[in-house]
Amino acid sequence: MRAALLALLLMTTSALALQDVDGTLIELPTAQRGIVKVYMGRGLKDPESLQVRRVRSSYTGTTLTVCGEANARNGFGGYVGFEPFAIVVKEDNSASTYAPLKLAPQFRPIMRRAVAEMGC
Repeated sequence: MRAALLALLLMTTSALALQDVDGTLIELPTAQRGIVKVYMGRGLKDPESLQVRRVRSSYTGTTLTVCGEANARNGFGGYVGFEPFAIVVKEDNSASTYAPLKLAPQFRPIMRRAVAEMGC
């Protein structure tokens, strides 16, 4: 199952552009870079504009957590500013994305707190 997920991620990620602003994304293993591209690009108005920085990961037993900051263009074409994010992948390959960037401005403070509580 993991091999199938990895293959799917690698096929999907080649189609998505992603700017590694500070070079931290390239330091992650290929599969983890794919996780960032897929899960952070999903649901954005302009996924091709996605920028990331300060990306890091940690693995605790059965859970992989990838954290960092992301920026992307909104519906008006302007960048919204870097916001923290966390992607949590469990052993059964289920994943949750915590990204204030993807929410309406009034909901971002709540998500920022959730990301901070994860240690990101």
